[in-house]
Amino acid sequence: MKSTNLIFFPFLKTSKSFRLRGLEFHSTGDLSSFEGEQKQLIKNVSKLFYMRDNYQIDKMTFCLICTDDSNDGVVILKETISEVQQILGYVYSSPHPTFLDSFIKYESATFYHVIPKMVSYFLVTQDFNVSNKGRSLKKILRNERGEVDGYSIDINENISMSAIDGCRVYPTPPHIILNISQDIAFDLNQFVEVYPIFKFLFQKRKLDNSRVENKIFNALKWYNRSNSMLNDSNETILKLAVAFETLLDLPNEPKLKDRFKDAVKVLVGPVNNLESWITQFYEARSEIVHSGTTSKYRMNFEKGNIYHSLSAYGNVIFRVCLFAIIAGAEMANRSNLSTLFKTNRQRFAEICKLLSKKDQSYKEIFTQVNREIFNLDNYKFVYEENLDFRIMIGAVKSYSKILLEIDVIKTNEIEILLTDFQNINGSGKDFENLDKLKEINEYIKHHIIELENGEGYWQAFKSLVDTVWHYTFRNYFYLKNKK
Repeated sequence: MKSTNLIFFPFLKTSKSFRLRGLEFHSTGDLSSFEGEQKQLIKNVSKLFYMRDNYQIDKMTFCLICTDDSNDGVVILKETISEVQQILGYVYSSPHPTFLDSFIKYESATFYHVIPKMVSYFLVTQDFNVSNKGRSLKKILRNERGEVDGYSIDINENISMSAIDGCRVYPTPPHIILNISQDIAFDLNQFVEVYPIFKFLFQKRKLDNSRVENKIFNALKWYNRSNSMLNDSNETILKLAVAFETLLDLPNEPKLKDRFKDAVKVLVGPVNNLESWITQFYEARSEIVHSGTTSKYRMNFEKGNIYHSLSAYGNVIFRVCLFAIIAGAEMANRSNLSTLFKTNRQRFAEICKLLSKKDQSYKEIFTQVNREIFNLDNYKFVYEENLDFRIMIGAVKSYSKILLEIDVIKTNEIEILLTDFQNINGSGKDFENLDKLKEINEYIKHHIIELENGEGYWQAFKSLVDTVWHYTFRNYFYLKNKK
């Protein structure tokens, strides 16, 4: 079953559509891409958002997504929207080159996840200790469960509310300002022109090392939280410290301060007074953690020369560190470093492990497996010791078992071959397994066009079988001569 999801960024506007993390966003000022019920739904939801009093917001940024009601679909959507929010929060927190204050505070990147559904009448009205100065909701038709047509709304995925057409949704906190020059499509384009290394973060493309990418987005979340208009100086320093420790992947150990200092100095390079900032910032962080507050939240140069706040300098330093880490991750990605540090023995084992998974769809499994098969073929001429051909046979059997299960068999001949292959069990069957592998390899070579169904399953299987035969044909002829 499909659900309609509307993601609104009411306090950020865009002059034209753009894509970010695989999602397409639009302006409520241009609904030419939509028609019928979808267009009317967007108009109705747009009317919910007000800045204050009777001032309704005219132009907002939104995206419309239809997702499966499965937990996986919901989790992926929430993760992606959170990533979009962190990118927007980061881009718009760029410090002023002189005064170091943020261009826009993090609250401006607040998003509202709106799902049209039946909601409780009692969640959209209030009868106790209030005076209704607007329209009455008593005449709204309710079903037998006391529900009305409306919207379930999650604010930043951590505050929930309900609304119906005619309700007003005001910002929290109430003093958010709509910036005149702000334009997401234009601003993102400008940002990437200046910092092209960030382009991969804007796309829905995972790094080979997903742990690095997750670390970056978790660090961005804390960095953006440090840019909240609700923070006092203590909260700003503390949240920024968490952002640094997350980004730099610092362990919780007695020498944390030294590790922090070393990491920042390596990433930033030689800069005047950097070590002094590191010392003062970390001391302020520790004082807040252990005493709850600090009075030393501004940078103290020699002889009591007080200047910018420690957090203002920290924002700039964090961005330099982030740039260096992203550049390193992207270079590692382009160099296929994680692939180079993996042997074909490990790839065969990984294929068997992936094909045994029960918590993913076949499409998701094959996407990961096919990547490993591509690398197997690419590195099959690299010398490697202790590569047991039995684990290779196991990988081919695991793949062929899935092919039989998902019913993509197009000829009786290949079905018989794969079934016979599956039925060769027990020890001492090495020659029988290799002999059947040889038959399968020869058949697929001559019938791949007939077998392929457009999904790429058979092309990948052909490559896997060919790679395994490349490794094992000597074993086959050795065992054959012994018979």
